[in-house]
Amino acid sequence: MLQNPKIMLCDEPIASLDPQSSKVIMEHLKAITTNMRIPCIVNLHQVDVALHYSDRIIGMHQGSIVFNGKPQELGSDVIEKIYGVPMNELISKVEEVKA
Repeated sequence: MLQNPKIMLCDEPIASLDPQSSKVIMEHLKAITTNMRIPCIVNLHQVDVALHYSDRIIGMHQGSIVFNGKPQELGSDVIEKIYGVPMNELISKVEEVKA
């Protein structure tokens, strides 16, 4: 931050963190980039976090962009394209992990 960057790139900044720590990191990133007035490109696998903190989402599947738009435009059909499986399978896998 001392060198006044023009952009911030973050590769999975919340990987392996608990939900509370993830929130703290994302809030800090948002505050820093807002205060510095610079864009922040973040690679995330947590769709809920991306929906909450992003102004724009680019979703990829097998190296190709399948979505490029605002978070509110991201529907379950697009999420299925990104992950390559039906939405109900994603939900059941999340439920299995929680159990």
